[in-house]
Amino acid sequence: MLLYTQALIDAGFSKHQASAYTYLVEHGPTAASVIARHSGISRTLMYRVLDELEEMGLVSKDDPKGAVSTFTPAHPVKLHEMVERRKKEAEQAAASIGSVVDTMTSEYNKTLGKPGVVFYEGKEGARRVYNDTIVNNKSQQVMVLRSHLDSAVLGHDFFAEYVTKRVKHEIRTQIISPAKQDASLKTPDAELKKTRRYMPDLKIPAEIDIYDDKVAIIAFDEPLIATIIEKKAVADTMRTLFNYMWETLETRERGHQKEH
Repeated sequence: MLLYTQALIDAGFSKHQASAYTYLVEHGPTAASVIARHSGISRTLMYRVLDELEEMGLVSKDDPKGAVSTFTPAHPVKLHEMVERRKKEAEQAAASIGSVVDTMTSEYNKTLGKPGVVFYEGKEGARRVYNDTIVNNKSQQVMVLRSHLDSAVLGHDFFAEYVTKRVKHEIRTQIISPAKQDASLKTPDAELKKTRRYMPDLKIPAEIDIYDDKVAIIAFDEPLIATIIEKKAVADTMRTLFNYMWETLETRERGHQKEH
């Protein structure tokens, strides 16, 4: 009995729930008063515990007119079903929390006047940073210093999906890129609300995205690390440097056109 009880407690049952269900499994249909006596708790509390087990689908109540109510345990296989249900609920809860934590962190930092720095590791972390440049981008604008390693590390399928989402949210994008066109993306830049300057010698292992008061940096070398820095002074500084590079490249392109 103690082995069963402890296993149930480890699975999330209260001590009284575990004790009551274990007793019923070992003794069959029983009145609440009998279970209470063997468990060492009051009958009132035992009725509450049995009601909780009934809500969990682990106990059924037989309440014949003019007779004492008895409680019958559900088959122990129900424990597997309960654990699977809790697992799914936990996964849904994790997904719900994950979808708002970044936004809430941003609001928290603004409210307290603190710069926010969030670190992520691995490909999933990089994807979360890319997602932030879309769903938490109030200005709907982003400046990108693109790495030549991004598609190789995260895959063309991911970027195709990312670009589709970016177009849906009407994010206007300026890109300084080492390549003239993404090989995996056939949509024209104009349709993507994208303007681009080409810099062949831009062989950097990290990408920098500037949007709102944030700077996102994704380093594609191992171990892959992504970070979002939320500080207006930092974002304004990076935006100024980006604009300088942008204007310099535009001047260079005009010079090449005149030569031809």
